[in-house]
Amino acid sequence: MGTSSQYYVVELPLRIGDEESRRLAMAFEFGRTIYNATLGQALGKLTHMRQSTEWKNAFLIKKVSDRNAELKRIQKKYGLNEFGLGDMAANHRKASGKTNLIGFTEAKFIGFTVWRALERYIYAKGGRPRFKTKRRGLHSMYCCGNRGIIWKPQLQSVVWRGYRFPALVKHTAYFQEALGSEDSPRQVKICRIVRRILNCRERWFVQLVMVGLPPVRHVYAPKSETIGLDIGPSKVAMVSPNFAGFTFLSPYGEIPWAKIRNLRRKMARSLRAMNPDNYEPSGATKKGAREWKRSNHYEKLLRELADLYRRAAETRKRDHGALINSIFEQAGTVNLETISYRSYQRNFGRSAQRQASGLFVQRLKRKAESAALTVNELDTRKLRMSQYDHRTQTYTRKPLQQRWHSLGGSDTLVSRDIYSALLACCVKNGEHDPVSIERCWQAVEHQLKSAGFVRDIKLPKGPDRERFLSRLVRDPSPGFTSEAVQTKIFRVRSDVRPRESFQTCFVGKAADVSESPE
Repeated sequence: MGTSSQYYVVELPLRIGDEESRRLAMAFEFGRTIYNATLGQALGKLTHMRQSTEWKNAFLIKKVSDRNAELKRIQKKYGLNEFGLGDMAANHRKASGKTNLIGFTEAKFIGFTVWRALERYIYAKGGRPRFKTKRRGLHSMYCCGNRGIIWKPQLQSVVWRGYRFPALVKHTAYFQEALGSEDSPRQVKICRIVRRILNCRERWFVQLVMVGLPPVRHVYAPKSETIGLDIGPSKVAMVSPNFAGFTFLSPYGEIPWAKIRNLRRKMARSLRAMNPDNYEPSGATKKGAREWKRSNHYEKLLRELADLYRRAAETRKRDHGALINSIFEQAGTVNLETISYRSYQRNFGRSAQRQASGLFVQRLKRKAESAALTVNELDTRKLRMSQYDHRTQTYTRKPLQQRWHSLGGSDTLVSRDIYSALLACCVKNGEHDPVSIERCWQAVEHQLKSAGFVRDIKLPKGPDRERFLSRLVRDPSPGFTSEAVQTKIFRVRSDVRPRESFQTCFVGKAADVSESPE
């Protein structure tokens, strides 16, 4: 085993037939029974341990270190630790008599999985772990050190319990570097077989956790380059000294609400037909109804509904990854405000579900950590981006529907989101820096005017001024929406052909743009 702490994951689909698929399904079903048996025994031991006298007496110890040591000793005595549950799962596997389906090593790692769920429950970091039903089953099984489930790089296959499962490897430079050559293959830390339901069908994959640094797909900018983000429920505005624009967080992540509504109605009718005794004459569900019969038609509709949500989630994940790579290619330091994304869910339900701004920020931080880049979260209450004006250095509250900011009280209007991103880009030591803001403003003002983010409009004076600003359109129309400009700015591997109805509101560098706005 290597001592490196750097790992990366390579996922490959398995090319298997019906016989191999049935073999894997039988092994995963047996793994599910081992999981449930281990979890049930562990929960019983946990109850006995908490009811024991020595456990209660341990809490009477005043010194914290001595008390924790005594509690840990009692917990080890009852076998409630990682290796104890691993041995417990191995014993269940041996007692079942089905040792040909799952090996000793795989059973121990199932016990380790049970321990991770139980550990959160013991230390009050999660709820009580639940048993896995036959409908859901196990999603994955794995082994460490290339034992049990073994990856054969020469065969490009997984060998498990005498069966060979070939993988589909793309002949690209990335996979050749990620997996290594046949003479010098990369070292495998973990080999995991994963089961997924795609298009209402069972599909199998292998995940290889490789030791070392992953191949480089994107060249990110240095940390000296800074970009400011203003993240809304569905869009994100971005401004740096040589780049400005905004786009949807997930431009292709649409959820088919009409199909979902029709499927749910069909499912409700199927349940009502199969369980007439669980409903009142008025149509309401009876209180305390526990037994529900599900027809095969209902199960089919349930799989279709799950597949619709899966497609939307996968599309959203792809769009987020492409946007994050585009951001880090522009700058290695990202400044953004701390926002309550839960409030976005309460106030902008469908947009938050479709675009998932909170998930986007979470992935942005994780990508920055893995790529040794920086994401700075700014204090929203202190900086008040949407209220500040760098020319007058004053704060003015605006209603939510007012999407334009009058710069310095003049007739120059700038998009509120773009201006907030510009202020975030120029924050220094947690404070606004008017000199840096003005320098950045002069650098991007021409591009912003070309794209329609900055307007020169003669504004009325007096009380009609605020009313006029509130009546302006919410979003500016992009100045550059041609296919050439979009692909020049957004060219990544995961892009799909854009739909005609979608327009990306992005502005590139002035030297890169050869068109003029119509």
